[in-house]
Amino acid sequence: MVQKFSGDFPILLPGRAVVSDALAMRARYGLSIWDARLLAVCASHRCDYLLSEDLQDGAQYGTVTVVDPFRAANAALLSRALTP
Repeated sequence: MVQKFSGDFPILLPGRAVVSDALAMRARYGLSIWDARLLAVCASHRCDYLLSEDLQDGAQYGTVTVVDPFRAANAALLSRALTP
């Protein structure tokens, strides 16, 4: 199952700018460095959404919007985003 899942989604690696972008996000939004780094990687790869139950659903950090995958209200969005 994990191998199939990892084959369906590319692994996104941080580029050089991610460290400075993460520090800027941490300062601007008061995030932990780990959340800021994750969001900076998403932004650098032009991801529109980050699926997370830890960050506030609907919160927007720069160009990235947080989506709680466990909220029923997000089912349609998830269906569209995860359908090949």
